[in-house]
Amino acid sequence: MPDAEPSDGPIVHWSVADVEAAVSSALAAGAVEHTPLADVVNGTVTAAGRPRRVRSSASSAT
Repeated sequence: MPDAEPSDGPIVHWSVADVEAAVSSALAAGAVEHTPLADVVNGTVTAAGRPRRVRSSASSAT
């Protein structure tokens, strides 16, 4: 994707029987919506999610 945000990391595509259920399950497990459900052509539905970003706190040795 030419206009993708590099910090989003790689985007993986796969096919599922029920996109809406798969998205709901991923969001319930902590994923974040990247692009919403969209009927792109003749009933082909797409959506994208990404893992929730977790900031780690830097620790310093003393």
